Amino acid sequence: MLRQLTPQEARKYTEDDPVRPHLSTEFRTTQLREMWGLFEDKYAEYDEPRVEPRAVVCVAYTSCVVASEQELAAHPGDQVATFYTVWSYDRGAGRQIVNQLAQHTLNTKPQVLLLIWLEYSILETVQHLDELPTAAKCLTTQGWC
Repeated sequence: MLRQLTPQEARKYTEDDPVRPHLSTEFRTTQLREMWGLFEDKYAEYDEPRVEPRAVVCVAYTSCVVASEQELAAHPGDQVATFYTVWSYDRGAGRQIVNQLAQHTLNTKPQVLLLIWLEYSILETVQHLDELPTAAKCLTTQGWC
């Protein structure tokens, strides 16, 4: 079961983020940014369902394609769903939550035209523009925002 986390719930899991632990719960849950949890179905067949999430994902809704954490905050909007971090507590749950939230977003937010994943360090680690993938090259040279 996919469910948006309240800021109080989100606070419990923010420190578990292995990629962007420096982002605060407030950053993740304000200005068109959300945290979602993937929970076991309450009708689980074998054991009592856990109350803790199997995985957590953060998404920001932006007005354009962004290439950094700073741009997540600078360009709030509703046209692009930017998934920027995910972590799981169960094997395979990270992929499952991203797929379910992508489908949920497409079904419930018709204004969203594009789903993207913010790559953690591609723009920071590549030394030469020639080494960048085409999409990242467009981001750095075209200024999509």
